[in-house]
Amino acid sequence: MTRLLVCVGAMLLLLVVAATSGVAAACPDSVPGAKVKAVYRLDPGISVDTQAQRDKVAQAQELPRIRIGDTIALAIDKLPDLLAYAKCHKGLVLALDQRAIAQLKAAPPLDPANEILRFDLGLGGDASRKDWVQHLGQPSLAGRTVAVSVAPVDEPAIPSDAKARLLPVPKRLLLLWAAVLAVLVVLFIVTARRTDMLRAPWPTFEDATAKIIKTVPKATLKPQYSLARVQAAWWFFVVASAFALIVVVTGDHANALNASALGLLGIGAATLAGSATIDAAQADNGANRKPVNNNELDDAAKAGNYWDMRRMLGLSRNLLSDVMSDANGVTFHRFQVIAWTLILTVIFIYDVYRNLEMPDFSTLLGVQTLSVLTYLGLKIPEAKPPK
Repeated sequence: MTRLLVCVGAMLLLLVVAATSGVAAACPDSVPGAKVKAVYRLDPGISVDTQAQRDKVAQAQELPRIRIGDTIALAIDKLPDLLAYAKCHKGLVLALDQRAIAQLKAAPPLDPANEILRFDLGLGGDASRKDWVQHLGQPSLAGRTVAVSVAPVDEPAIPSDAKARLLPVPKRLLLLWAAVLAVLVVLFIVTARRTDMLRAPWPTFEDATAKIIKTVPKATLKPQYSLARVQAAWWFFVVASAFALIVVVTGDHANALNASALGLLGIGAATLAGSATIDAAQADNGANRKPVNNNELDDAAKAGNYWDMRRMLGLSRNLLSDVMSDANGVTFHRFQVIAWTLILTVIFIYDVYRNLEMPDFSTLLGVQTLSVLTYLGLKIPEAKPPK
């Protein structure tokens, strides 16, 4: 019985040693001499299966121009040995400028005999997207030259002589989006100038004030621009432009918007709705609003001071003066809404351009919300045109 147990133990030991030896043999410590020789962009109808085909493609593509959505092929020395090594290290991924792009593995069919690997350039998951941002962020029409290589997962990229021109911005798609946005902007500006789309409701006047209004040039008889309406329009175009840039560069429209962008649009909509509610209530009963001094209005009329008259009467002077002022002049609560809107706009545009995603404002959204609530709260007792 003892001999039997000893034999069984010896057999198990031999099996473990054999398995360990097999794994060690199948997993080399390194692949000396593995190197990327060339990169090719595989357009429809292009093949690089033979050396003659590669030479022809290399001649036509002296510096291949590649972008998201393309398929590329890499010619690699000692590819079979490299694949055997990578098999023990979770596979191979594409690397640009020695930076591996997570999850971007070679596309089938693998072709070790011809020493060719193919990759479909796509964003992949969140990890892959973050790696792509290092190369696609701060996009330009000219693009940038990158060294193309491969890397075993979680290891450095192998040496490479292959270079390509990475083009983050497809010109045709950019022109299409630019044309769409330009049409929207022009249509918006023309409509805003010809209608009261961005203006506050018309003030109402009784006979005493109506006589004074007759002294104001008719061309200036337009209601003031509304801060709430201007802010809502502002964020609409900022978010729409950012969305267009992200989609043009990454092609990822499903994940282009985030909670912060929706929050900014929501704040603009809520400000507009709250302001409209206050305006409607004050149109029915202006008792809660401070009246403008009628004597000051008379003095301005006699002096022909149309600028102050338009302010006191709730009529438009210019966009900036209108959104920063009530009938008594510039107010701080309006100023802070404009200041925070501009600050968030600069941060928003910079982050989108650099990281190709809309920023996560979190706390800053709270600051914008507080400034808007302050504006709406102090809008109720704002000075009104005299009756």
